[in-house]
Amino acid sequence: VTGVKDYLKGVDGLPVSDVLVYEAEDLKAIVRPSGTEPKVKVYLFARAPMQSLSSSLLDTLQQEISALIRP
Repeated sequence: VTGVKDYLKGVDGLPVSDVLVYEAEDLKAIVRPSGTEPKVKVYLFARAPMQSLSSSLLDTLQQEISALIRP
């Protein structure tokens, strides 16, 4: 992880919000609570020169996050 933004502190001139953004090179994960259900939502983003590479990066990132949050 090369950067973390905690929007609970009010970042980039945006209003305070329960959102965390984790960045690492060409990857990003946005974490926020659901507004209607008792769960956490994670949005994953990847940037790569080819779609197959970005898909592979997203698959790996999803597996790593799932291992952290599932017992």
